[in-house]
Amino acid sequence: MTWFNALQIALVAGVILLIARRMRTLLFEAPVDTKPFLEALEAAVAARQLGLARQIAEACAPAWPARLASRGLAELELGAPARPVMEEAQLDFEAEAGRGLGAIVAFGRMASPLAFIGVIVEIGRAFGSGMEGLQRGLLASRALERSLFTFALGVGTFAICFAAATILQRRARRLRADLQRVASLVAQGEVQ
Repeated sequence: MTWFNALQIALVAGVILLIARRMRTLLFEAPVDTKPFLEALEAAVAARQLGLARQIAEACAPAWPARLASRGLAELELGAPARPVMEEAQLDFEAEAGRGLGAIVAFGRMASPLAFIGVIVEIGRAFGSGMEGLQRGLLASRALERSLFTFALGVGTFAICFAAATILQRRARRLRADLQRVASLVAQGEVQ
């Protein structure tokens, strides 16, 4: 293994760690089963049972829509307007939903050029050893093996980043939509 392959493996490890952290957050911690949650919340808010609505929201924590609803409902119970608190919390959640996605895309974009640079370095090193080494074929064979490994690491990293970014961006958009629906539903309790 060359220093270039070590660099690529470090990149892969960083990418996998980042993707795992973002997937844990966006796929498991942040979402809530939206339809039943919104139905229960809407029924409680429409009946002006803000305490019950808040209990429903707190029971669904740590899901982000539930935490957003809980903050807004707490303000409504105190008789204060919920919009400012909910807008601030919604912006925080939306920023958190997008955090790390740009880095995943950037790592994916870096992986392919790094792979091609690695291929050039490995083959260049083989041809730099002189004609005697190439005539025996061993150096060329090893250089091709290392080049293929380098290329496979780069393409694999790109594929992983592309798939993860697609999944996570869809989930982030869905979470933003859920947060918007919850905010508008809780805001209805302000008007009533």
